Amino acid sequence: ASINSAYIQSDIDRNMLERSLDLSSQELLTTNAELQQTLSLLNATIESTRDGLLVVDLKGKITSFNNKFIDMWHIPSHIVDSRDDSAALSFVLDQIEDPFSFKNKVQELYAQPDAESYDLLQFKDGRIFERYSRPQRIEEEIVGRVWSFRDITTQKRAEEQIAKIAYFDVLTNLPNRHLFKDRLTQALLYAEKYKKLLAIIYLDLDDFKRINDAFGHNFGDKFLESV
Repeated sequence: ASINSAYIQSDIDRNMLERSLDLSSQELLTTNAELQQTLSLLNATIESTRDGLLVVDLKGKITSFNNKFIDMWHIPSHIVDSRDDSAALSFVLDQIEDPFSFKNKVQELYAQPDAESYDLLQFKDGRIFERYSRPQRIEEEIVGRVWSFRDITTQKRAEEQIAKIAYFDVLTNLPNRHLFKDRLTQALLYAEKYKKLLAIIYLDLDDFKRINDAFGHNFGDKFLESV
C-alpha cells in the first residue's frame, strides 16, 4: 500500500512539475513576445524621428544609431560596421566650419558623463544642425551618452529672410527706417555715455515724384537702384 501511495504521489508531483514547466514556458513565450513588440515599436519610433540619433558607451563604442544619423552625416559603411566613435568623429570633422570647437565640445562632454549640452553646428556646405547631448542612464547608473542632431537649415534661412524683410528695403537692399532707428538709438546712447559727438547725414532726392509721374514706377524703381 505504501508503494502504491508513493507511485501515486510521484505521479502527482510529476504532473504538477509538468504543469509548472508548461506554465513557465508559456509565461516566457508571452514575455518574449511582449518584449519583441516593444522593441519593434521602439525601433520604428527611432527610425521615424526627424532627428539623427547616436548612442555611445563609456568605452567609446557606438551602441546604437538610426539611419537618419547616417544620412545626415554621410557616414560610410566601414565606419558604421566598426562601431568606433573616434573614427566617426574624425570623419565628420571635415564637414564642420569650426572643427576645433566641435571636437573640443565632444571631448569636454565625454570627460563629464553627467553633463548636458545644446548648441548649433555650422557646416561648410551651408547646413545648420542643432546638437543636443545628454547622459544615457540605466536606472541611476550612467552607461553612455546620447547625441541628437536636427537639421534646421530651412528654419534658419526663413528666419534670416524674415529679419531681412523687416530691416532692409526690398527694392534697394539698403537698411530701412526700422534698422536706422535701432542703430540711431544705440549711437545716441553711446554718445551720451562716453560724451561723444554724433553726426547724421541726410540725403534727399528732390522732385522724385515727378520722375514716377512722368516715366512710370518701373523707371522710378530702376532710378532708385542706380542712386
